[in-house]
Amino acid sequence: MTALIGIVAAAAALATSLPPLPAEGLVLSRADGITFVNLQGRRLGHVDGLRFATEYALNSGVPRLRDRQGRLWSLDVRGHRLIPAVGGLPLAGGATLLFAPRAKRWLVLRRGRIALRMPVGHEFPFLSEDRDVVSTGRRALDLRTRRIVPVPRGCIVASRRAVHWVLLCGRIEHGTVLPTTVEELVDGRRKRLAGPAEVAPRGPAGYWVYARVAPDRRTMLVQWSGECESPAAFLITRNRRLRPVGATTRRTPPESRTMGWSPTGRPVVSFLGGSCGSGYHGGTGVYSLDPDGTPRLIVRTKARRPVAFWG
Repeated sequence: MTALIGIVAAAAALATSLPPLPAEGLVLSRADGITFVNLQGRRLGHVDGLRFATEYALNSGVPRLRDRQGRLWSLDVRGHRLIPAVGGLPLAGGATLLFAPRAKRWLVLRRGRIALRMPVGHEFPFLSEDRDVVSTGRRALDLRTRRIVPVPRGCIVASRRAVHWVLLCGRIEHGTVLPTTVEELVDGRRKRLAGPAEVAPRGPAGYWVYARVAPDRRTMLVQWSGECESPAAFLITRNRRLRPVGATTRRTPPESRTMGWSPTGRPVVSFLGGSCGSGYHGGTGVYSLDPDGTPRLIVRTKARRPVAFWG
């Protein structure tokens, strides 16, 4: 009971720190905590003593935060508050993804029942953009229909927001997929959009990580992780051309991370500073992209400091 009272009290204290939040925005990591910023660059609020919990959660679109006592918190945008994060990552349809260390399995739970078991070393869960498909390269669970859906072996579902499902496909190593191509699933057939040759001319020294589809359902941002895990964001245009973000050539892009899309349909990316690859000449920060690809600064950030996007 004492622990429960402590969690409730902490939640109340954190909740009072959050102002009304827009539908889209940014969470910035600072030395003393986290700061909330809208997509016009205006600071909305700050909470001391919090930090991002895991990079996996950031890539999955679910920023998890940890306080000084080690407790986990999630952002409730509609409620303008932080709530205790328990029981794994939330998925669509009320499902949850969690790791069972004793059983050495990833589990998808729905209403207290196991919907999918994934043994460590054999399968690793990948989440689609809206966390409504969990795929492993061997099978995929559609949380909307609650059924296993046919997906080509070696492919994971990156998003279903586009006109056709977006896949990341590649080789399976040690139970996980290392995607080297971005593809569409059209009438049950694979249609390639981008591969490794465009970004890694000497071979696939890297892999695609995730995709974020634009409101037009055709344009998308895709995230590449290159040599020594150097990240680079790319844009796939409506006419299916691959364009680097912040560079004129696809083979020398600055280190950047895909964030998402603004309500007006502008891509939002973060330039990181370049610890392994090159940095952006305009400096580190979060930027939106003009229609011609020109980055426009939203807010400055420090090099290698994590940033999360909600929306």
